[in-house]
Amino acid sequence: MQAKLAGHTGPVSGVTFTPNSSQVVTSARDKTVRIFASADGKPGRTINVGVEALSLGLAANGAQVAVGAADKSVRVYTLADGKLLKTLSGHGAAVTAVEFSRDGAKLISGSADGRLRAWDLKTDTVLQHFQTAGAVSGVGFSNDNRTIAFAGTDKSVHIESISVQAVIAADQKEVTSLGISGNSSVLVTAGPGGVKSWNAGNGQPTRTFEGLAGGSQVVAINPASNQVAAANVKALCLWNAANGELQLQIPTSSPFVRMAYSDDGKKLVTVARDRSIRSYDPTPPKPKPPVAPSRDAAQVLSGHTGDIHALVLAADNTTAATAAADGTVKTWKMAATGFSQNYSGHGGYVAGLAFSPDGTRLVSSSSDKTVRLWDTETNKVIRTLSTQPRRSTPWPSVRTGSSCSAVERTKRWG
Repeated sequence: MQAKLAGHTGPVSGVTFTPNSSQVVTSARDKTVRIFASADGKPGRTINVGVEALSLGLAANGAQVAVGAADKSVRVYTLADGKLLKTLSGHGAAVTAVEFSRDGAKLISGSADGRLRAWDLKTDTVLQHFQTAGAVSGVGFSNDNRTIAFAGTDKSVHIESISVQAVIAADQKEVTSLGISGNSSVLVTAGPGGVKSWNAGNGQPTRTFEGLAGGSQVVAINPASNQVAAANVKALCLWNAANGELQLQIPTSSPFVRMAYSDDGKKLVTVARDRSIRSYDPTPPKPKPPVAPSRDAAQVLSGHTGDIHALVLAADNTTAATAAADGTVKTWKMAATGFSQNYSGHGGYVAGLAFSPDGTRLVSSSSDKTVRLWDTETNKVIRTLSTQPRRSTPWPSVRTGSSCSAVERTKRWG
């Protein structure tokens, strides 16, 4: 035996070497973390955790140590001086396993109730939750900093991927709407704090768009990523995405709740609280006027008898689909004949809607616990799928990332 490490007065719960192997770091139920010289076992610094330390993780650079505690928290300390850097709270049971990602940007923690949390250590927010049937006994990160493995009393080892890579604190109160640029490099958000754009790669803010007093409820960015549209209870505003210049300012009689650009960027389609659907030409005026002008809608449509929950546009740049609380999905020809088709069959309100990339299929989800796939050429149901016994909620469009919806009665106009 090279050395005996003595000093703990309770069961030891974790042990690890520092990266250069010169020190050994231990944790114990005696509420301490201790550092020893690996050569001779000489005790060094003691970190008083204050509660039972049930698990231990050391950052790859050896600078920080994480402790899973009996009080359901994760505590992160600097190893050099024992200073408490942060306390991560939220677990519902004692934290029985912790581990840093290789790049030190994330931490995974698991608890006695079988729940795991992946943390962003820059913002101290939870990126993702995981679950296993029994208490978590061990966790680990792969070298890609995304893949994790965890084990527990359910006799299994689970391998999962952290798909959420960052959490952006975009508004002090709430984020009411989100838009993603065509190349996925820019995010735009709406909320009481205004309309903002963000670098999707690093989560840093890039611009605040001025001119829409009182915050915003809905936002969109065009496919070319050069124009941002947002609306609140008073107006619809369009800006140059690069410099924030206000291009159009359109008064509204009813607050907009949904909006989407056509793929060619030549139409901006909106849904209002009064259940009307409007199509606008978003082209900036030329020459540029001294004050951003208003512009009339190119088309105003109506027909739903319930609140509209979803709006998507097909790749043909002329077909829009809406889904509402009246249990119907309707398709519309924008700036053409108007109402096109009413699909029916759902027994509850429709909350999710999406076109296939070629526009020949439409999928809808409803509170009746079904998902229906429609042929837009024959207007008939191709397939009906039963879902879990819970409410249907909006879900991503397979083409645009807009929200998705479903059906109950069928009519055809024109």
